[in-house]
Amino acid sequence: HVVRINDDKILNRYYDPLTKPRPESFPKEENECKRAKELFEIPAEIFYFHNRAACESGWDFSSRWFKDKKSKESNHCGEIVPIDLNCLIYFLEYILSIIYKEINNIELSQLFEQLANSRKQTIQTLFWSNEENFFFDYDPINQCQKEILSLAACYPLFFNIATKEQAHHVYQRLEKDFLKNGGLITTLENTGQQWDSPIGWAPLQWIAFKALQNYGYQQLANQIRSRWLNLNDKIYKQT
Repeated sequence: HVVRINDDKILNRYYDPLTKPRPESFPKEENECKRAKELFEIPAEIFYFHNRAACESGWDFSSRWFKDKKSKESNHCGEIVPIDLNCLIYFLEYILSIIYKEINNIELSQLFEQLANSRKQTIQTLFWSNEENFFFDYDPINQCQKEILSLAACYPLFFNIATKEQAHHVYQRLEKDFLKNGGLITTLENTGQQWDSPIGWAPLQWIAFKALQNYGYQQLANQIRSRWLNLNDKIYKQT
């Protein structure tokens, strides 16, 4: 779903037009909806809209989407412009520009090249915090970056979007705050949600591993790989 920033930047967010509970979680989500109304005065249709958007993201659920950083009932995922989603779409635009060039459709090739370059520049600026030296999701409603540090910040490195300086800062933060005995934790927030601390996920270990490799940080990449695989081997042998 398209979001326009300052009328000239086209970005994307997760979106689901349905405003009712998911069938597989109907009773649970009805109760959560009631709590959201009691705690935050969130109407049912708004709660379900954001709930479904978060599920579409795959990060269901995470403090990335919570207004108060801790409560699922404060989820406003549908308002957020996520860093990882926009990196994925950048790469899609980039690949389409190459494909259209291969089949001699220069007009479409140039169009998607322009879209990719514009999105890349926006990712390097709008999502980057000079204060925190890290990539964050963006909240266009409040015109500010979100405050949750997460492994989604590795996506600009995975797709070679980040500058060398940005990549170095991300590398330092991963080593300092995210690296644990079993690999990388997903966020620094312990909320009880499955996409938060202290949980790690295989796809994000790979994203971080390749991201660091792309910028020459092989030693930390190897550490992440070894710690994650050792943890999985240990748990497998215990079961």
